[in-house]
Amino acid sequence: LSRKAGGRACLLASIGAILCACVMLGFVQSDVDYWCVNVLLAISGAGQYVFSRALLGRLTTKGRTAQHFGLMAGVSRVSGLIGPVLYGGLSIV
Repeated sequence: LSRKAGGRACLLASIGAILCACVMLGFVQSDVDYWCVNVLLAISGAGQYVFSRALLGRLTTKGRTAQHFGLMAGVSRVSGLIGPVLYGGLSIV
């Protein structure tokens, strides 16, 4: 899909789907609605990760590929730690 439509277009479509799901969360009224939005978030979140790695692979230079992917992995780990703490802090308030 990334080769046919372009990596940047797929990444932007995936981010758009995440934003739409976030807006849809404001209108959830039943358990079925909640699970449908969660499925959309899971699919678009996984797509966003895959398309961002594919785009990064195309944009990096050959001599610095490991450095760029290492930076991406480090940022992913940090956001994996900060995200739950932020969400937990907001849920207490």
